[in-house]
Amino acid sequence: MTQLESILKQKQSYSKLDVFKEELQHYWGKLLDALFYKPWYWFKVRFIPKHRYHILDLTKGGNGYQHGWYDTDTRMLQACFLLLVEYVECEKPFELLDWNADEKHKEVAAEINDLYNWWKTGRAAKHAALVKEWDSLPPEETSRFVPVEDGGFTIHIPDSHRALNRKEDELVEEDDRNLQRLIKIRGFLWT
Repeated sequence: MTQLESILKQKQSYSKLDVFKEELQHYWGKLLDALFYKPWYWFKVRFIPKHRYHILDLTKGGNGYQHGWYDTDTRMLQACFLLLVEYVECEKPFELLDWNADEKHKEVAAEINDLYNWWKTGRAAKHAALVKEWDSLPPEETSRFVPVEDGGFTIHIPDSHRALNRKEDELVEEDDRNLQRLIKIRGFLWT
């Protein structure tokens, strides 16, 4: 007997009544899903705040983000690390998953912890210190337009501003490096 003949013989063992019962169960399940579960789910994800998974509130992530306009680069960084914070704090992966299963998972777990701690404490402290330095500059040390002989202007930037601009550039580079690290491990961020 060929494989095709054995499959056909198995198919013939089903009665039309059995097939009808299976189809009825399938469509009954779909009907119940459409009538009860989907409307409840639709309502829940739109109106119950803890179930609004499709919306990111960037002000929850800390790290200085307030209400109002921010450029896309800032919002993108905040959104990615807010998702990491929600993953660690809400999904509790270190309680649910075995990160010691193999060497790769151990490395990723260390990376998750490192990025999480950098975002929550290290980055916040560095950026707060930079803001404090900017705020502590005396008013006479602000950038200003200085007239030149031909009737035009040039911008005078004090050395203290140049130093703070360099610090700010270093922090942006650190943000970029850590964002790239996060993207590399995103495939492991599930429970």
